[in-house]
Amino acid sequence: MKWLSLLLLFVLGLTACSTEKESRPAALIPQQKMVSIMADIHMAEGIISSREYSKDSSLLLFTELENQMLTKHGVSQKEFRESYNWYVSHVDEYKALYTIVVDTLNVRTSEGKVQ
Repeated sequence: MKWLSLLLLFVLGLTACSTEKESRPAALIPQQKMVSIMADIHMAEGIISSREYSKDSSLLLFTELENQMLTKHGVSQKEFRESYNWYVSHVDEYKALYTIVVDTLNVRTSEGKVQ
């Protein structure tokens, strides 16, 4: 009985000591690459929303632009979705990511890179 209690305590200790890195998806997009992708996506959203397209046309155009951006960055739709979902479910990481995304967009705007 004592042995079973020690084994249970050991297993619980291992579970409690697991780190956040262990829960990361194997193909998690690194933060800096994710920032670049997200900034590109937000720029595409801005371009589309500034034009007068129907909702259906806007959605089709955005989907096409998103696919082009992911291809440009060498990321699959699945990798992007899994990484995005991971960042969203880890609030501190998500806040840090979006702080850099906003800064990146501000720099791009000040340099006239926004179309």
